[in-house]
Amino acid sequence: MSEQLSLDQLRSVLETEHNVVFFPKRQLIVPEIDESCLAELVQSGKLEVARENVVEIQRYLGGEAVGDNWGSNHDERRKWRGGLATRYGDSFLDLCYWNNQFRLGLIGLTRLSIYGLGWCMRDQGLVEEFEGIGDTVSDAIKGYKRIESLDEELFVVHFVEDRSIEALALLV
Repeated sequence: MSEQLSLDQLRSVLETEHNVVFFPKRQLIVPEIDESCLAELVQSGKLEVARENVVEIQRYLGGEAVGDNWGSNHDERRKWRGGLATRYGDSFLDLCYWNNQFRLGLIGLTRLSIYGLGWCMRDQGLVEEFEGIGDTVSDAIKGYKRIESLDEELFVVHFVEDRSIEALALLV
């Protein structure tokens, strides 16, 4: 059975006993997406896909940058994370894994969602703008798994946040 701690208690334990770093969230101005405006921009039959892509991008923007001291040693990180997940349960996974902006899987899903929005658009100019934004994110994450510095990872996170906001701004 996992230890039951409040999120604040869990954060404190992770910071003090496990060298986890919770980076302060930047103040982001995220465009609000109007459903009727979105419906006008997308091709017939693609509104639901566009909505899902918007939700994934918003999920990334709502996440948190959570760092550890494993650098590019992903095998050791997986073992460590598995032990903490067993010890602290779903709260740990929610806090440090599923919504962690450092997680390449979440960055990749955000990138694919930007491309996905482009795929949904009626206007070829918008298609190309989304593709361009997606391409810049792709370029930014090349070699990401080999980054050793949390500062470098945070730079990528901020870049992906900024490109995500840029993509959502095309929908308003």
